[in-house]
Amino acid sequence: MKHLLKFTLISLFALVPNLALLPTLSLAASQVIGYVDSSQFHPLIVLDGKHINVANSVQLELTGKIMDAFEEKGHVAASEKQITELDAYTDEQVRFGLIAPVVREKDRFYVLNSSPLNKAVILEKNHVIKSFYKHFSKDNWGRHFVENLDWLKLPLNQLYENSSVWTHYVTDLDDDGLLELWMTYKLMWGEVGRMVFEQSETGSSWIRISNHCFNCD
Repeated sequence: MKHLLKFTLISLFALVPNLALLPTLSLAASQVIGYVDSSQFHPLIVLDGKHINVANSVQLELTGKIMDAFEEKGHVAASEKQITELDAYTDEQVRFGLIAPVVREKDRFYVLNSSPLNKAVILEKNHVIKSFYKHFSKDNWGRHFVENLDWLKLPLNQLYENSSVWTHYVTDLDDDGLLELWMTYKLMWGEVGRMVFEQSETGSSWIRISNHCFNCD
């Protein structure tokens, strides 16, 4: 059944038992980009100069001002305090910021304590976006979303609706000519997750940078 497969992650605690004891990192020179859901700011990636890394939330300081990452004049809010707790379904310890005022948009991404990165946004390229969906259709997890290759012939909005995977932004944050896609997806019970993929050097496949859905079944 579509989306029946539960999205699972390898627990970092299984790999690093003392992860909770690691110090919080101050990333004044880096930019933390994430999303907001249920008044929680969850980090996805850390942009350190020209390097994109997956965010290890328990090592980050997640308080301060957040604003739309890819919009010049977007929503501004404050992450007033941070909380660390276990994800109920992955048993992975995560840290998130508590947001005020409430942010309701699920299709936005936010940057913490930094100016927007809207200059990195690339105008929509249909063929680039569709190449991801073709790649995703061959993925063990992604094929449960992109079930029919004939969907690739459809306009993007119909492809999004059929697959329940929406591409909101195309960027080149590290200025290497390999584009990143910022996406949301909907699971069977209505939970909304976020993921970021980057083109491979050949341009014919895609590499997952980050995929996150907190407390998702």
